[in-house]
Formats: sequence, structure tokens, C-alpha cells
Amino acid sequence: MAPEPVLAGQQAVDAKLDISYGFMLLLEKLTPMERAVFVLKESFDVSYPELAQFFDTSEANSRQLYHRAKEKIPEANRRFALDPQRQQALLEAFTNASQTGNIDNLIQLLKSDVALYSDGGGKVPAAINPLYGRAVIEQFLRSTNSKFGHQVSVRPALVNGEIALLFTNIDNQAISTVMVLELDETGIRQLFSVRNPDKLAHL
Repeated sequence: MAPEPVLAGQQAVDAKLDISYGFMLLLEKLTPMERAVFVLKESFDVSYPELAQFFDTSEANSRQLYHRAKEKIPEANRRFALDPQRQQALLEAFTNASQTGNIDNLIQLLKSDVALYSDGGGKVPAAINPLYGRAVIEQFLRSTNSKFGHQVSVRPALVNGEIALLFTNIDNQAISTVMVLELDETGIRQLFSVRNPDKLAHL
């Protein structure tokens, strides 16, 4: 069963980084907002205006949050798993999917042995069993996007410490799906599609 999704700001963000236990302890010194801003700025070079929009704050406050986080995390302890080209590709694919609903570039980042877990709670349509392999999951994602893509809007989020896409019903503005992307240094290795309305009601 998929865990209940928690948006950044409700829980400290533990991004999927190639980090030591010591670095994790250092991250614990940051506030949830500091940590979210730090991860996006350090790992994906998200601009201050984008951070301000993402977290519904001012550009000046985004700068201050990042500055405070940097003071708490020595540069020698920062080590991220994704290489710069992969970071840029993921960020562009993620942004494009968020703005247009086009998932083509995200699909290109799926690993060959990727897995998808879907939780509908028996209340909404979802894949009953886990799906494995890029071809199978690509077919599932394209089919789902074709059927329901016009009914939802998409926006990015940090959920349970992971990069995610929130799918919001255009008619009633309720979040219908949270798609969490679990990454490693070579691409997207797991997806968690949470559709169970009981787990989304608090978002």
C-alpha cells in the first residue's frame, strides 16, 4: 500500500540524494522550507523567481531561505547523485509535464526496470497489481493520459520528500492523483500513483 502523501511544508523534505548519514543529520537542522528550497536550488538549479512561485512566497524570501540553509550545510558535505545533464533533462521534462500535461519527456527518463505502484483504495480506478518494465508502464501512462489528460491540470510538488506531480480535477479543483517519482543517478526507477481519495482528502 502506498503511504499517505504529505506535501512539502507539512513534513520535512528528505529528497532522494546520494548522501551519507552525516549529511542526513545536517539536513535535519533545516526547517521544511529551507530544506525544500535548498534541495531544488542545489540539485536542480531552480531560479529564485521559480522558487518563489513554487512555494507561494517572495523572491527575497526564497533567497533568504537558501542563504540560511547554505550556512547550516557546509559545502564539503553537499553531494548529489544526479549528474548535471540528467538533472537538466529531468527538470525540463518535469516542468513540461507540469505546464502542458505532455509526459513524453518523462517517459524517456524511465529506466528499463522501472516499477509502478498504484493505490486506488478500491474506490477509484487504479492498477490492481504493480507494473514492471518500461514498455508496460509507458503503455499504462499513455493510456491513462489519453483518457483523463483533458480532465485534469498538473502542477509540481515535493511530496514525502520526493519530486511529484499533482493532478487536479478541472471541474472541482480536487486533487485526483499524486504521482511520486523516485529517482537514482540514471533516471526514474519507481513511480507511486496515489489515487485513494481517503489519502488525498487532507491535501
